[in-house]
Amino acid sequence: MEWGILAGAAGLLCGFLWAQNNWLTEKKYVLHHPRIASPMCIVHLSDLHAKQFGRGSCRLLRRVRRQKPDLIAFTGDLVDRFRLETDAAYDLMRELTALAPVVYCPGNHEYGRRDREQILEQLQACGVIVLRQQIREMQIAENRLAILGADEIGYGGKSAEQLAKLEQSGKFRLLLAHFPHYFDSSYSRYAIDLALCGHAHGGQFWFPGGGVYAPGQGLFPKYCKGMHQKGRARMIVSRGLGNSGFPLRLLNFPQIVVAELLPE
Repeated sequence: MEWGILAGAAGLLCGFLWAQNNWLTEKKYVLHHPRIASPMCIVHLSDLHAKQFGRGSCRLLRRVRRQKPDLIAFTGDLVDRFRLETDAAYDLMRELTALAPVVYCPGNHEYGRRDREQILEQLQACGVIVLRQQIREMQIAENRLAILGADEIGYGGKSAEQLAKLEQSGKFRLLLAHFPHYFDSSYSRYAIDLALCGHAHGGQFWFPGGGVYAPGQGLFPKYCKGMHQKGRARMIVSRGLGNSGFPLRLLNFPQIVVAELLPE
C-alpha cells in the first residue's frame, strides 16, 4: 500500500514537472493605435532554445495557426549554444513562414555559437526576414510598419542611431529586441509604438511577488513578462518557450504572445 502511494505521488510529481516546461499558454494584448488602419494580429515567439513541442513542434504550430497571424515576430534564441541540433528549428521556421511573414532578431545564444553566421544565413534561406540593426518597412493589409531588429551583441549595444531613425518614421514603429533590460536606459527614450522582447524566461520561477531571476537583471527582475509603458514607449516581454542552463520552470508555463493591433 505504501509503495502504491509513493508511486502515485511520484507520478503526480513527474506530471507536474513535465507540465511546467511543456504546457503551452497564450497571452493576448489588445492595443489601439492611430497608426493602425485595420485590425492586425502579431504573434510573438521567443527563446525556443531548440525545444520541440510535439513531433515537428506540431503543438506550437497548431497554436500559432489558430491565431491567424498577419505577422510573426521572433526575438532570438531560436537555437541553443549548448545543443548542436538545428534542423528541427529550421523546419519550424519554414512552417511559420508559410503562415505569415516572419521577422527575426538574434539573441545571445545565436552569438554564443561559432556557426552563428551560417545559422542566420540558413534562416534567411528559410524565408525569414533577419534584421540585425536594420529597419524594414512593410505593408500588411492597410497598415504600414517600420520594423527595427536590434542586435545589441553584434553591434555592441549601439542602437541609438537606428532607434532615432525608427522614431522619425510616420509608420507604426515596431522594435524587435532580445534584451528587455535595455528598456529604461535605451528603448524608452524613443517614441516606439511597440517593442517586443524576450530573454528573461519569465523570471524562471514565478511566485505571487513576481519572477525570481532573469539574465541581465538578476534577482527579482523588473522586466520578465507582461506589458510595460514608460514615456512614449510600450514594451511586451514574452516568457519564452524553452530553457537553457537551468532546465526547469515553475508556475511559469511556455508562452505564445499575441498582440492584436486595432485602429484607435
